Amino acid sequence: EVWNGIFNQCGLNLEEAAQLRSFKNALMRILDASFFTIADAHFRVAMRRCFVLFAIAFRSNDWMLSGKGIPECIITHFFKTIIATGPVSERNIDAAEILATLESLKLVQRAGHSISAAVAKEVDNEESQSDLGKDEADDWDDFDDVPRRPIQHYFTMHDSLRAVAEIMAQRDLPCLTPDDD
Repeated sequence: EVWNGIFNQCGLNLEEAAQLRSFKNALMRILDASFFTIADAHFRVAMRRCFVLFAIAFRSNDWMLSGKGIPECIITHFFKTIIATGPVSERNIDAAEILATLESLKLVQRAGHSISAAVAKEVDNEESQSDLGKDEADDWDDFDDVPRRPIQHYFTMHDSLRAVAEIMAQRDLPCLTPDDD
């Protein structure tokens, strides 16, 4: 009776492992197919390289592990470096366009927050100008001249996509394309 239970449990474990392996292979094929929706081959290669290297470079980063995400400005500078070291194209490939395309394909996602440098001028309407004093009122005018930075977005990558990207990084071809089936 005990051996039958162990045998059945082993069978269930093997079946589950086969389903997980099948799921991993299916996810890999879907991911590869999503890259082939991009018509421009040079852009597709640059985007695939940016995707894989983003996953590898930031896999153990505290910002990624905590869910905060990587700031957009860091990602675009990182992508510019990847593009500059990749194959040369007659078309200038923009790092921000690659990031936007990866986001539209749901390969990276915005973290649930954005940071902006908002400086607000708050003056209580009930306080009169004479209550503040001339010098204090003039100090608030300096904040009108402060340049406002754009909103800074943060990006993360789902763990399953990061795992697939790590497998893609082991491919032989420098453009990280799949082997022929």
